[in-house]
Amino acid sequence: SYVLRQGRVSEAQRRHHTDGMPRWGISYQAAPCDLFAAFGRIAPTILEIGCGMGETTASIAATTPQNNYLGIEVHTPGVGNLLK
Repeated sequence: SYVLRQGRVSEAQRRHHTDGMPRWGISYQAAPCDLFAAFGRIAPTILEIGCGMGETTASIAATTPQNNYLGIEVHTPGVGNLLK
Protein backbone atom coordinates (compact mmCIF):
# COMPACT_ATOMS: atom_id res chain seq x y z
CA SER A 1 0.00 0.00 0.00
CA TYR A 2 1.74 3.09 -1.25
CA VAL A 3 0.91 6.49 0.17
CA LEU A 4 2.73 9.66 -0.91
CA ARG A 5 3.82 11.56 2.18
CA GLN A 6 5.55 14.80 1.25
CA GLY A 7 6.27 16.13 4.71
CA ARG A 8 8.52 19.12 5.17
CA VAL A 9 11.26 19.93 2.65
CA SER A 10 14.20 21.90 4.04
CA GLU A 11 15.70 24.76 2.04
CA ALA A 12 18.87 22.70 1.46
CA GLN A 13 16.85 19.71 0.21
CA ARG A 14 14.80 21.95 -2.08
CA ARG A 15 17.93 23.66 -3.44
CA HIS A 16 19.74 20.37 -4.08
CA HIS A 17 16.62 18.90 -5.69
CA THR A 18 16.24 21.93 -7.97
CA ASP A 19 19.94 22.14 -8.85
CA GLY A 20 20.74 18.42 -8.92
CA MET A 21 17.85 16.89 -10.87
CA PRO A 22 18.85 18.43 -14.24
CA ARG A 23 22.39 17.10 -13.79
CA TRP A 24 21.86 13.70 -12.13
CA GLY A 25 18.13 13.02 -12.34
CA ILE A 26 16.13 11.09 -14.90
CA SER A 27 12.61 12.37 -15.34
CA TYR A 28 9.81 9.88 -15.86
CA GLN A 29 8.90 9.10 -19.45
CA ALA A 30 6.47 6.48 -20.72
CA ALA A 31 9.29 4.82 -22.67
CA PRO A 32 12.30 2.60 -21.92
CA CYS A 33 15.22 4.38 -20.30
CA ASP A 34 18.46 4.51 -22.33
CA LEU A 35 20.95 3.64 -19.58
CA PHE A 36 23.97 4.37 -21.77
CA ALA A 37 22.67 7.88 -22.44
CA ALA A 38 21.80 8.36 -18.77
CA PHE A 39 25.15 7.18 -17.36
CA GLY A 40 27.47 7.73 -20.31
CA ARG A 41 28.89 4.21 -20.02
CA ILE A 42 28.04 0.52 -20.08
CA ALA A 43 28.30 -0.92 -16.56
CA PRO A 44 26.29 -3.14 -14.23
CA THR A 45 23.29 -1.09 -13.13
CA ILE A 46 21.82 -1.46 -9.66
CA LEU A 47 18.20 -0.35 -9.21
CA GLU A 48 17.11 0.71 -5.75
CA ILE A 49 13.36 1.17 -5.39
CA GLY A 50 12.54 3.48 -2.50
CA CYS A 51 15.98 4.81 -1.60
CA GLY A 52 14.58 6.90 1.27
CA MET A 53 16.91 9.70 2.33
CA GLY A 54 19.70 8.25 0.18
CA GLU A 55 22.45 7.72 2.77
CA THR A 56 22.85 4.02 2.01
CA THR A 57 22.64 4.54 -1.74
CA ALA A 58 25.33 7.24 -1.65
CA SER A 59 27.59 5.14 0.57
CA ILE A 60 27.32 2.04 -1.61
CA ALA A 61 27.84 4.05 -4.81
CA ALA A 62 30.95 5.70 -3.34
CA THR A 63 32.50 2.33 -2.43
CA THR A 64 31.68 0.60 -5.74
CA PRO A 65 32.07 3.23 -8.48
CA GLN A 66 32.38 0.57 -11.19
CA ASN A 67 28.57 0.16 -11.05
CA ASN A 68 25.79 2.50 -12.10
CA TYR A 69 23.15 3.20 -9.44
CA LEU A 70 19.59 4.21 -10.18
CA GLY A 71 17.59 5.16 -7.10
CA ILE A 72 13.84 5.58 -7.41
CA GLU A 73 12.17 7.73 -4.78
CA VAL A 74 9.01 9.86 -4.82
CA HIS A 75 9.64 11.60 -1.50
CA THR A 76 11.05 15.04 -2.44
CA PRO A 77 13.05 15.50 0.79
CA GLY A 78 14.73 12.13 0.22
CA VAL A 79 15.65 12.94 -3.38
CA GLY A 80 17.00 16.34 -2.32
CA ASN A 81 19.01 14.73 0.47
CA LEU A 82 20.51 12.14 -1.88
CA LEU A 83 21.42 14.80 -4.43
CA LYS A 84 23.12 16.76 -1.64
